[in-house]
Amino acid sequence: MSIMKDIIDVQPTDGLWDDSRNDERQLGLTYKQIEEAMDSTESKHYEKYMQIRKTNLHKMKPIPVCLFEDD
Repeated sequence: MSIMKDIIDVQPTDGLWDDSRNDERQLGLTYKQIEEAMDSTESKHYEKYMQIRKTNLHKMKPIPVCLFEDD
């Protein structure tokens, strides 16, 4: 069984918008540019990458939970 070429070639999207914007258009950088910036602080895309990263760091923190002691 093979996967349809349309599925393989589709642009990644979070699907949260009714228009056709994809992940790269939302971020303002291609995945290749992001990977380059992650690998090198000398990348011309580094500042934009750090801006995106900074605004999304909260998503990487564990969700706080309330723990109760057993009686």
